[in-house]
Amino acid sequence: MDGIDEELFIQDIEGIYDKSINWDYMHPKELFETLKESGVLDNDYKYEELTAYLEIRCWSDFKELVDKDGEYWDSDIHYYKGYDWEDYGREMFECYGYKIPEPLENFIDFEAYGKYIGDCYAEECENGIIEICA
Repeated sequence: MDGIDEELFIQDIEGIYDKSINWDYMHPKELFETLKESGVLDNDYKYEELTAYLEIRCWSDFKELVDKDGEYWDSDIHYYKGYDWEDYGREMFECYGYKIPEPLENFIDFEAYGKYIGDCYAEECENGIIEICA
């Protein structure tokens, strides 16, 4: 028999968070093709990025990114798994090349700095911080 296997279906949509879509009305073929093209089915990190992304944005935004950039949909997205605002602030402090003596670090509010730096494009999600720069 040619064509799509009638038995093909995606069973674990409960793992894909998005409160803006009714999964009962999502066509399985469209869902599968979008997930396959995005690379999230073959790459654990991309899957974690997707779940974090869908906490902040909606499925249609994700689909639009995949339609535009394919498997590189996440080129302007950075996921800091396990980070809180303080960890993110420390990371950004180091990324921007700031150098201060270690004892002075106790006097810097890295949490406030992280929130300030991420104000325009970073958001807290269940398992970390996600930057969406696009």
